Amino acid sequence: MKKILNVGCGNDTYGTHFVDIYSTRKEVIKCDVDVEKLPFPNNYFDEV
Repeated sequence: MKKILNVGCGNDTYGTHFVDIYSTRKEVIKCDVDVEKLPFPNNYFDEV
């Protein structure tokens, strides 16, 4: 299964992992990518 990161997802459900500055759902990780490092190892995703 491909791992797909959706950055700035809002309410969008495309992807397998979700990151946004505002966590709108329990599966969305709150992260401000302008000041924080993404909470995943390098080369973890197949698609961003």
